Amino acid sequence: MLQYVERTGRLSSSGGPRGMSTESKRELRERMTAARDAIPPKERAARSERLARHAIAAWEAGAFAWGAPPDGERPRRLAWYAAFRSEADAAGLARWCWARGIPVAAPRVDAAAKAMTLHDVAGEQELMPGTYGILEPAPHAPLAALTPGTLTLVPGLAFDARGGRLGYGGGYYDRLLAPHRAAIDAGAILLAAPAFAAQIVDVVPTEPHDVRVRFLLTEEGIIDCKTGGAYQWS
Repeated sequence: MLQYVERTGRLSSSGGPRGMSTESKRELRERMTAARDAIPPKERAARSERLARHAIAAWEAGAFAWGAPPDGERPRRLAWYAAFRSEADAAGLARWCWARGIPVAAPRVDAAAKAMTLHDVAGEQELMPGTYGILEPAPHAPLAALTPGTLTLVPGLAFDARGGRLGYGGGYYDRLLAPHRAAIDAGAILLAAPAFAAQIVDVVPTEPHDVRVRFLLTEEGIIDCKTGGAYQWS
């Protein structure tokens, strides 16, 4: 059974010094990439499967409700991305949504414009290798809007329990999310980051303009970065 618990610490943490400088972002990226790459492929797959199960249970339990309580609703749409290399893979959540008729959108990269657009996809068979070799929708896939009620998955290398996120440095998601900052801050668009528990550190170096994620989806449970609680199996 999935239970909500108040957290006195982290599910797990790889540790990390406080007060990191901008220069140390590079060091943290290197350390987290190495830690993630060190997880054997079969173990990564098993952890990703557990992550997806936790996320599905949290969705069904209403943990991802958006809007003002007590009238919050379950998400109407999932914005998902195909995992690349050693990333935590939330494909199980996308498959669950497809099986239930919940719309799923995925990003497509325009490298020349240094931008991303979201497109509706009806299954993984509609993805193709794109920029950087990452699976993405075909050019003709219908455009999708990032609207209220969308549970939006964002990738990253390191996260902290306050929702701080260290991405890959390209700024693609920052630019995609920037026009929706008000809806994100209001909780109408929920940001969630699939990650292995080892990617959670004490403090992620952030800037004032950085958007924080609301949930961390890990193989050990779901962390709500706003309330400080966690959803775990009991």
